[in-house]
Order: sequence, then structure tokens, then C-alpha cells
Amino acid sequence: MHTSPPLIIIFLLLLSGIMCAYLAAWSSLRHRQPGALEFGLLTWATAIYSLGYAVEISRNNLEDVLWAIRVEYLGLAFLPPLILIFTFRFVRNKPLNRAVVAGLLTVSFITLGLVWTVNFHSLYYISPRIESGNYFPGLVFERGPWYKVHLAYLLLAGSLSPILLFWHARRAEGRRRSQMIVLGLGALIPIVGGYLFAAGKIPYGIDVGPFALSLSVLFFWAALFRYGLFEIVPAARELALDTVGEALIVVDYTGRVIDLNRAAIDLPGLAGLKIGQMFPRDGVLSGFVFHSLQNSGGETEFSTEDQNGNLRSYRARSYLLKDTLGRQGGCAVLITDISETTRLIRRLDEQASTDELTGLLNRRSIMQIGSRLIEQLSSNGGWLGIVLMDLDHFKEINDSYGHQAGDTVLRCVGECLPKALRDEDVIGRWGGDEFVVFLPGADRPAAWQVAERLRAQVAACEPLKAVPTIRVSASFGVYAACVDGSVGMDDLMRAADQALYRAKNNGRNQSAV
Repeated sequence: MHTSPPLIIIFLLLLSGIMCAYLAAWSSLRHRQPGALEFGLLTWATAIYSLGYAVEISRNNLEDVLWAIRVEYLGLAFLPPLILIFTFRFVRNKPLNRAVVAGLLTVSFITLGLVWTVNFHSLYYISPRIESGNYFPGLVFERGPWYKVHLAYLLLAGSLSPILLFWHARRAEGRRRSQMIVLGLGALIPIVGGYLFAAGKIPYGIDVGPFALSLSVLFFWAALFRYGLFEIVPAARELALDTVGEALIVVDYTGRVIDLNRAAIDLPGLAGLKIGQMFPRDGVLSGFVFHSLQNSGGETEFSTEDQNGNLRSYRARSYLLKDTLGRQGGCAVLITDISETTRLIRRLDEQASTDELTGLLNRRSIMQIGSRLIEQLSSNGGWLGIVLMDLDHFKEINDSYGHQAGDTVLRCVGECLPKALRDEDVIGRWGGDEFVVFLPGADRPAAWQVAERLRAQVAACEPLKAVPTIRVSASFGVYAACVDGSVGMDDLMRAADQALYRAKNNGRNQSAV
């Protein structure tokens, strides 16, 4: 069972949304032509719907899906009135009365408000949840009362539009009659798709609404501006491919480049790549591209230096393409620059694993690493030494000189301790003024020697030269065991803590085993 939608569906939705957005912008520039303004608003709504649905099906947890739906409904909620407004504008040759428009939009604003506050009521979705379907997880819910209102509104508007267009086409003549027929055919597409979806006839539970509406938009556009059809479609394709941030490369089954956009040419190592050339076999992407031609597509991430010597990270996804006879024709490779995302994730990981004050690992990270060491050493019964350290009289430093002085002491100790350790040793701040060190391969005598070196480093620490009376020392609890699977992290830490207690009880500033 699949757990995520095919990326080609998401790509088509994005391409559909970009196409609709372009047509909407194009129509806005021609707003003085009859129907252009209404057509532009309808295509903007369709674009938002398509892009929102692409985000929705790419998410697999409820909160993310609901947020995607909120964005999606910025377009979907207004589709019923915009369909009617556009239809009446065309058949009547004049805009609808403002009061009628306000009435039509009121229902949509109520729908939008209920969707954006869906977490606080059950008027729209009842018990929304994510369930695995036949193809990928999706939102499952019982229909609330206003959901039924919106659905009825959508189906009514969608049904009324082709009826009005075909009815008026009977009395129209010439070019106008042809326009109305084309518009009517376009209006039929989403309503047929909607009824099929409602009846459960669409496989895998995919919402065909965005695709159907995108096709309808092309019909509507052809009827209004058909004299420019063959100029705008190639331009829309070029704009859609060249304005997206992702690089697109299409190769045939031999590896010959048959299409690419501007972003692909800007990729490191692909400068000068042209349509008709063989895809280079010695580049960072060559292995992935030619492997994709022999398999069913895939995804990979890679890093390479750009022309300025900066390291860039990319995610590449490939989709197999077939010819009209169903044979493999090549593959399309979509490449996304994820450098900023990678840097952000790395920075967040560092912040999540590092103690901010000392720069050492924090307790959570040191516990995770210690558990992994125990697991690794358990396979061959290797030794693991543990040193637990506590600063002597640290509370008195805070009380006498203030917490800022105490923080300075901790920072100084955090800088000094690693100097006494090997590269494979692991040190972290356990909490407060306590530190812990894991020593792979160290038995008790070796661990005790490390503790003594650490004690000397602490004694040499000079955190506050302005206050020479401050002397820093520490007590150390040492323990080591041959890890054989019967000893866990809690057992080792408990033994080291008992040794630390003995060191402090015997006068401090010493190491106890």
C-alpha cells in the first residue's frame, strides 16, 4: 500500500496552478474586454485550489492537511459564485447586480470562515482524521451541515452554468453561438468530474476538481480570446517552466536531452547544456539520471560546489515517461535547490543537541550517544568507561559572585575538559554543574587516569582573572564495565554516581572508583 501520492500528480497540480495563475494575470491586463475580469477572478480561484490541493495530498498529518485545506478554500470557497458571475456576465453581456453578487459571495465567506475555524466546531467537518486509502493517506470525515450547504451550492452552480450556456446558444448565431457551445462544454467538465467523485467512481480517492477546472479554464479562455490561443499556450508553458524555482530536464530513453528550462542550465556542472545533446555521463547527476532510465524513477539528494565555490545541496526526483504506445520514452528529472533548508535543519540540529552555555553536548544528546555506544559494544563485550564530574562548592561561587560569574566558570570548564580527551571520547553537560564523559574501550584503571587528567584541567582553569580568589576544583566518580548486554545506561550511571558520592564524601577534589 502506498503511503504518499505519486510526485507526478503533485507536479501536474503545480503546473496546472501556475498555468491558471498566468492566464489570470494575462486576463487582468485585458480587464476592459467583456468577461475578462470575471474570467481572471475565476482562474485565480482555480489556481489557488490546484496549488492548495497539491500541498494537501503531500501532507500526512491532520494539522498540516487542515492548514493546506484552509489555503485551498481561499479559492474553492469562491468557485460557485465566480462560476455563476462569469456565466451570467457572458450570456447577459453585462455584470450582475452588486446586491446579487454580494448575496452569492456571502455564502462563500461563511464557508471560508467555517473552514478556517474548523478546529472549534463540527459545522463543516465531523471527526476529521487521516486514514490510509487505496493509494495514499487522505482526510476522512463525516459531512457537517454547512459542508452539505457548500456542496449543494457548488453542484448547483456547476450544473446551472452549462444549462444557461447551452440554452442561450440555441438563440445565438455565428461566432457567439460557437463561443457559448465551447463555454458550455468547458462548464460540463468539472460538474461531470464532481458527480463522478461524489459517486465514488474516481480511483484512489483523488479529487479531480483541480484538473477538471483547469481544463474548463482553457475552454473558457478559448471562447473569449481564441484568436490568441496559439500564442498564449506556448508562452504559458515557457513561463510555467522558466519561472518555477525547480530545474526540469527531460531526456529520452537513450539519454539525449529533449527539453529543459532555464533553471536547469544554471545548475553547477550543467552550464551550456542544450536540447539535443547527450546528458553528460561524468556529472553529479549522471548516475541518477541513467539509473532512472532503467528503473521506475526515484529520488536522491546531492551536494556540489557552485561557480563561487559555495556548497549547494539539491534534491532530484525522476519520473518515467511513456510514449503513446505505452513504451518507455525517457524520464523527466525535477531538481530543487534545498541549500537553505539543509543549512536550517543542520543549525536546528546543532541547537537541539548542544548545551548553549558550554558548547558541549546536552543531556539528551549524551544519553542517546551513550545508549548507542552500549549497543555497539554489547556485540563484542567491549569495555566502556564513565566519568561523572561535579564542581566543588559551585553554589558558593554563585552566592558570592553572582550567577554571571558561575556561568563564566561553567564556560571555562567546558573549554578545558575536552583537552584531556581522545577524539573517540564523548563529553557533555549532564545538568547544573555536572559533566559526564563516556570512554569507549577504557577499563577502570584507564578511566581513573582520564579522570585525573580532567581534574588537572579543571584546576588549571582561570575563569575570572579579575577575581583571583576563585579557585575551581571538581570531584570525579569513575566506573567502567565490560558491556555484554546485561548492563544498561541506568546501571552504569548509578555506579558512577555512587563513586562520585564517595569522592565528595572523602573531601572533594579527587577521583573515586
